[in-house]
Amino acid sequence: MLPWRDEGLTGSRRLPYTKAGTGRCRRRTFISSPATPESTTQRPRLSVVIPCYNEERRLGPTLDTIAEFLRSKPYSWELVVVDDGSADATIAVAQARRAAGAPVRIFSYGTNRGKGHAVRTGMLTGSGELLLLCDADLSTPIGELDRLMARIDEGFDVAIGSRRAAGHHVKVPQPFYRVFLGRIHSWLCHQFLVPHVQDFTCGFKLFKRHVCQDIIPRAIQDRWTYDPELVYLAHASGYKIAEVPVEWSNDPATRVRLLQDVLGSLRGLAAIYTNHRLGLFLPEGGSSRNEPSREL
Repeated sequence: MLPWRDEGLTGSRRLPYTKAGTGRCRRRTFISSPATPESTTQRPRLSVVIPCYNEERRLGPTLDTIAEFLRSKPYSWELVVVDDGSADATIAVAQARRAAGAPVRIFSYGTNRGKGHAVRTGMLTGSGELLLLCDADLSTPIGELDRLMARIDEGFDVAIGSRRAAGHHVKVPQPFYRVFLGRIHSWLCHQFLVPHVQDFTCGFKLFKRHVCQDIIPRAIQDRWTYDPELVYLAHASGYKIAEVPVEWSNDPATRVRLLQDVLGSLRGLAAIYTNHRLGLFLPEGGSSRNEPSREL
């Protein structure tokens, strides 16, 4: 059971959409999402959301590293592990860290739905005032969180890690072909989604809670284009986005499948443009895929 449940959205900025064939703008009806309790004093300051699929090897060291870093901080925190239908011992690894005393919450929905689905699940079930999206391989060191939180403290609503903003440091680069494809992807996102953001896909993003409550129920991308979709929704809703240079290292064990994922990304970007920019084909109430998960 969740320690609390939301009764409505805390964000007030919502996008109208045009129903196909009518030319009329209508308001969305949102699905419910985790609730603002009467008092926020019980909320942790930070939820670290870690989507996982078959991560038994990398998850344990990642949870240990994050917990060690956060124990030195003056604010409260929790780790939110979302299992995306893993076939290995991912859940057991997370449960072992919880048994050892780490504040780990674990969610699962049984079947593999895609990383975007896991991200939405974690961002809607995390209890924190701030929610950090963090990859299980910890390609961006958790110490870079301080940079993102500083921008939030300056008044930004979203802070996204960047491998292209001035001051970034790539310790272990990607293969040249992935760098080339990534630049094409970024160029397309520039042209059709958000012109001022340089890096859409770095897996290290910090959101204020009310932003997640507003934009996550409208997101529908289950696969690799969930990143630009979230950035676009935040931008289009009028939230202030800071792009923050970070340190980053490529993990050779990445599961990117070149041709399949490139084609999937192109389809996803086209869907984001048509669904959100043109207001076509998006069902009222946001994505029907945001169904509840099971907390273990």
